[in-house]
Amino acid sequence: MTDAVDPVDVAIGTRIRSRREELRITQAQLAAGAGVTFQQIQKYERGVNRVSAARLLQIAAVLKTTGAAQLGELDGEHGDELVLAAPGVSELLSAFRGIDDADKRDALLLVARGLRNCSIAVPAVEPSSPSGGEGFVMSAAPGMDVERLKI
Repeated sequence: MTDAVDPVDVAIGTRIRSRREELRITQAQLAAGAGVTFQQIQKYERGVNRVSAARLLQIAAVLKTTGAAQLGELDGEHGDELVLAAPGVSELLSAFRGIDDADKRDALLLVARGLRNCSIAVPAVEPSSPSGGEGFVMSAAPGMDVERLKI
């Protein structure tokens, strides 16, 4: 048997955490409502432990959502149920939710949409380089409104 974490379990855990944080519910509060310990909720959210169907329905009820939503059945038109398991998605969502200013959130969305249409090249940097290996080069796709990306 392998100890590898299943990406589906990670995606479900990420949805649980995202919804819990959206509702501003602590892990302890969710655990009490679902009949488990907060440590178990931590493991579910990290995808370390698999959530049974019955437990997922209990968690969904506490989170005022559906089991289908927690399984990713209601995700985008492309049906990519593992999108929330991608590296960095959880951190990006958390950072986005932390931005109170609507104009700043709009700016971040504009940048993200713009990056979809850009090619990014990260140059190889020698360890002795004065730049320390930081930075990247970004070029706009033809027809892209670069002026709107300036913040």
